[in-house]
Amino acid sequence: MDTEVRLSDYQSVAQLKTIRDIVRLANPIQRNVLTIIGMLASSGINSHHVVRIVPMLLRKIMPIDIAGFCWSNSVGDMIDAYAETPYFLSADILQSSIRFQNESKGNWLSFKENVMAGASAGNIQRFQNDNFYNSDHFINHYGRINMRHLVDFVVHDGIRPYGAFLLMRSADKGAFTAKEVEISRAVSNLLPNAFKTPIQSDIPTKRTYDLGTVIVDKKLNRKFCNLTAHQILWMMTRNSETPMQFDTDDCLDNLIKQTCKHGIQQATKHQHFTETRNCYWGEFIVKYSYDQELETIAINLQQMQPYPCHIAIKLSQEDLSPARLMITWLLLKGSVRKEIAKFLEIAEDTVAEHIQAIFKHFGVGSSIELILKVYR
Repeated sequence: MDTEVRLSDYQSVAQLKTIRDIVRLANPIQRNVLTIIGMLASSGINSHHVVRIVPMLLRKIMPIDIAGFCWSNSVGDMIDAYAETPYFLSADILQSSIRFQNESKGNWLSFKENVMAGASAGNIQRFQNDNFYNSDHFINHYGRINMRHLVDFVVHDGIRPYGAFLLMRSADKGAFTAKEVEISRAVSNLLPNAFKTPIQSDIPTKRTYDLGTVIVDKKLNRKFCNLTAHQILWMMTRNSETPMQFDTDDCLDNLIKQTCKHGIQQATKHQHFTETRNCYWGEFIVKYSYDQELETIAINLQQMQPYPCHIAIKLSQEDLSPARLMITWLLLKGSVRKEIAKFLEIAEDTVAEHIQAIFKHFGVGSSIELILKVYR
């Protein structure tokens, strides 16, 4: 039985200590961002939500054009993937990547080889060599949209792999510096908590992810689709932990038919239709509205965002020390002074001083007022 002191069945004393140890070497701004990432990763929400927020936070301390994440099972198979642009999730690009890896055996690690190498040996794979830049894979896919500098980090706790996250930026922003690589490595050491922490089923949600919009006619011919909608449609098709099939026809029109056909049929009959969809990526609200005059159906898609994501974004805008960020987070989760002192292994009087400073910073007089102000 696990006898370690835990906070509401998720954040533990050991996890909080790990966060403090990892962020200690960074500068003040970087420490704040890393602290929030660490708290988010151990907040008891699905890792799929965590990796959507991490790039937003990292952009506060380094330029990033596109970020992505690939999930691994215990034997290194890729079971899911996410990128901020669905361009990098197409079967064509994934197949191209496999071809490149097969052609480069001996001097280029495959995804499976990379994640199975372990936290130390396979922690970073840098795409900074002529073998990559001269390949058809780079020229046809990365080069054509000016993505020149990439770093790829394995998320591994020393026992098993959980995946890898990729950061990309254009040629004009320059290569990732040694310090940026160090910060990214710190993130890779914080992210295992997002997989090892038990997922809490009672965490409330807030609809704050960007809205996706699709417009089709009654024959499902696409008239409009924004980037967010494309992302959500792709996520809604993922519903299992089976290894990804790289020959899947995942073009946008097929995604619309696969996910929205029933709702479109209902909307044409009743003019309006709303459905809630639960899948591997969480809960989605899909609203359909039929315009009889234009004979088109507008589809609004929204992913439900757990409150820890909302808290992470809100706290990233505050000028607080890592210690006060952690205490604020714990206060927002309902912890009292004595508990916080125990969790952070500091004196209760010290916690009290921090709490008063936090209340002053937010202009509130109690934990309840703090919760109401941050959660709204």
